[in-house]
Amino acid sequence: MVLGGVSVALTATVTVVNDETIIALLTGTFKGSPISITFQVGAGGENPAMVFSDILGHPNTVFALVKETSASLIEAFVGTYSNGGNTGTFNIVVARSSNR
Repeated sequence: MVLGGVSVALTATVTVVNDETIIALLTGTFKGSPISITFQVGAGGENPAMVFSDILGHPNTVFALVKETSASLIEAFVGTYSNGGNTGTFNIVVARSSNR
């Protein structure tokens, strides 16, 4: 995950039980402080959601989850931009045909 331009490694240990909702506690360290994010998804992959987060300096974090269901090749990119004194981060998801 990237927070304010800083890459943060998240880890989780999850036991998957057939036909049960999966709940994963993702943990890591950001600027020397522990962070945690709880991810949940239905047994069939339905309703993926970040249901809780505790991230220092980011009390109202908004997550964008995208579920891939096509036969296309999906690529995700994160980058930065600078234009006229404005800077920021951009996120792009590209879908391509797998038979190119």
